[in-house]
Amino acid sequence: GVSPTQPSKAGLGGKTYALIVGISAYQNSSVPQLRYAHADAELFQQHLRSPRGGQLTDSEITILTNEKATIAAIQGGTPRP
Repeated sequence: GVSPTQPSKAGLGGKTYALIVGISAYQNSSVPQLRYAHADAELFQQHLRSPRGGQLTDSEITILTNEKATIAAIQGGTPRP
């Protein structure tokens, strides 16, 4: 079988940042509500903090869920949660 390998950072330049958006409850009632989008975003954040996910720190990850996921927040107009 195939086994996963650890990502190698050797030879890679730059810095990794993540913006994670998960919206389960939309303000617009014509948009169907989702059950797990916000929870999936939180799980992905946990993965990115893990060794397999790259061990990103809080300063490298921005997570915006539900009412915090505004255009202003995505564009960086508000502080991180």
